[in-house]
Amino acid sequence: MQNRLEVCLDGNFQHRHQSKAGRNHLPVVTPRIFLKQSYVDKVSREIIDAETVDMTPEQTDRCTDAHKAANDKRNESTWKGCDDTGIMGCCCRHDAVIYLANIFKSGEQRHFPMALIKRLLADIEPNRPVGFLYDIGCSMDKYINL
Repeated sequence: MQNRLEVCLDGNFQHRHQSKAGRNHLPVVTPRIFLKQSYVDKVSREIIDAETVDMTPEQTDRCTDAHKAANDKRNESTWKGCDDTGIMGCCCRHDAVIYLANIFKSGEQRHFPMALIKRLLADIEPNRPVGFLYDIGCSMDKYINL
């Protein structure tokens, strides 16, 4: 397909900040490549609101439970003692980073890739075709229209 934008999404949990390391440093300006935490939180609330409307508490997402990356309970020991636990990235086919989201005291939750997707779609031409590559993209299917 001509003019199709192909991007990939994934979380990286090697970029962590230990809580005990402190934050006693000169303030730095967060690069514009990072989504604002308030925007990520807004997308999280949108997903939670959509879940409460369309799903009962008894419903589970079997697809998410089947993937280690989506099951952040499995990785709790990884980020124990960390305040920043990783970053979620959106890269083009040339491996250039388009956007990043800071993962704060959690694992790879749905609102991180959704925030990156929504931001990208807001910033490109409205009718441009986009392909997303994401290892647990099947868990995003029901939220893509938010």
